[in-house]
Amino acid sequence: MKSKWMTLTLLCSFLLNLFFIIGYFAGQSDTDVSNYLQRQRASFEHLVESLSLTKVQQDKFLQIKETRRAQNKPLRKTIFSKRQELLDLISQPEENSNAIETKLSEISQLHQKIQKNNLQHFLAFQQSLSTEQQQKLMISLKNPQKRSRRLFSGLF
Repeated sequence: MKSKWMTLTLLCSFLLNLFFIIGYFAGQSDTDVSNYLQRQRASFEHLVESLSLTKVQQDKFLQIKETRRAQNKPLRKTIFSKRQELLDLISQPEENSNAIETKLSEISQLHQKIQKNNLQHFLAFQQSLSTEQQQKLMISLKNPQKRSRRLFSGLF
């Protein structure tokens, strides 16, 4: 009987600790996501305000941004898997510099595709702006203050 109570106590203690750990990490990820979404909203609101975007332009921006995200998502997943493959190659005892260089080149090409997608979507958004809005946008992007560039980071 005593061993049953001891087993039950250990099991309850383990489950209680497990629930606390899961709750802690779940709370952390919610906070991170919430902070990310807040930054995205602030960036978008700053863009709308500073360029005086119309509702049509706002919708166009969000559509372009979603298209860009959808196009880049599989590329980012592929980059992640290629990085894992690169780490596997690097961790092997025998050095295979050709395979490492090839894998590194594949990763670089994927990054380049993402950059091209980002630029294409930026140019598409820029075309939806008036000449005055385009000038304001370029002045803001060229501004040496990091805050200004960061607030426009959703563009490309």
